[in-house]
Amino acid sequence: MAIVAGVALSSFMFKASDSGLNVTDVSVKGTKLSIHNNGTTWAVLDLIIENATLKNGSVETFYGEVWIKPVNGTATIDLSKLLGYGNEKLPAGTTIRIISWKGLYNASTPIPNQDLKLEFQGWSNNLDPTSEDTIYNVSFRNISVMQLPANITDNKAIITNNWEDLVDLGTGAEPIYEEEVLTVNADGTVTITFVQPPTLCELMANLF
Repeated sequence: MAIVAGVALSSFMFKASDSGLNVTDVSVKGTKLSIHNNGTTWAVLDLIIENATLKNGSVETFYGEVWIKPVNGTATIDLSKLLGYGNEKLPAGTTIRIISWKGLYNASTPIPNQDLKLEFQGWSNNLDPTSEDTIYNVSFRNISVMQLPANITDNKAIITNNWEDLVDLGTGAEPIYEEEVLTVNADGTVTITFVQPPTLCELMANLF
């Protein structure tokens, strides 16, 4: 299944196959995923969501890039909107497979290597998560820090079905590889299973 898009209190762009749609908020009842940055540098996630099945039955692959400010920056992605459910939580049993490459950036470089410190949290039925919604930590130590692009000034998420929309952002060579599967439960909570925990992508690492 798929991913969608609304970054609360930040910039967001979602491009559907037939038209562009700008979304600046998230649904109240829909299923959402937040990514929280506890690190001291900017974090970026390059995403692929393969073979996403929308509510209307169509299947697409989506590509995304999420930038998150340091020290408590948060991007919230509205999963229900991309799948066509609007303000409804996703059906029980919905699974969303996300392949991602993660990296660190800073406004000035060079600086010493830093640690990736992220939190993932999924939920439904409320605008904000509750204490019942599990937080999943994603971390990796001692990562090279790259130069932040001048056009990145706030939390920002771009989800598109055309990877060429992303070529002007970042380096496309993020060194930390990870795969996770999100499963929506009957009560709207979200279980995240890390199929491939964060690992250094040697091919990317050799570029730095």
